[in-house]
Amino acid sequence: MPQPWWLPFWTYQALILGAWAIERGLLRRIRAESGDPIGAARTDRFFIFQWLAVWLLLQALLSRAGRTPQILPRELWVSAVGAAIAVAGLLIRVRAILALRENFSYVVNVGEKHRLITTGLYRWVRHPAYTGLIIYFVGLPLVTADLLLVLPVLVVVLAIVGRRIRIEERWLREHFGEDYDAWSARTKLLIPYVL
Repeated sequence: MPQPWWLPFWTYQALILGAWAIERGLLRRIRAESGDPIGAARTDRFFIFQWLAVWLLLQALLSRAGRTPQILPRELWVSAVGAAIAVAGLLIRVRAILALRENFSYVVNVGEKHRLITTGLYRWVRHPAYTGLIIYFVGLPLVTADLLLVLPVLVVVLAIVGRRIRIEERWLREHFGEDYDAWSARTKLLIPYVL
């Protein structure tokens, strides 16, 4: 039985706004604990801009939902699977950010307190926060049961994440040297044992 039109729409909105609120609260808490009010203000401006851009992109894509060829059935179970995937990605991202604590920033920079984190999720992959982000953005369009929304979202997210990873890998290698080389030799980039 098809689901009511408003259910995937509001689930989608709740997932976007929920992720925004969770990540924003987490960053504010980390910045407050580290005593970095300037970093907190800079992070807030960048964070708000970043999520506004993502929200606008997703709204534009969402406006196409239901008007594209139906590949997946527009059923409650498809939306539930999409929501579960998005929540799993968000949980991975939150756990990765918590492991980094004050090392986490939207701007790649050298801090006095930076250290190489190789425990927790970082024991298996070098960029678990990005892994979680990619998983989140795979699940999010599935909430609308519109598989065609996944492709444009993934192209944009993978382009942004790929660029960030190249920058971070270079910075980490320059900053941590042999320690980073040894850690990167035994861990994968995004997916344990695969990539």
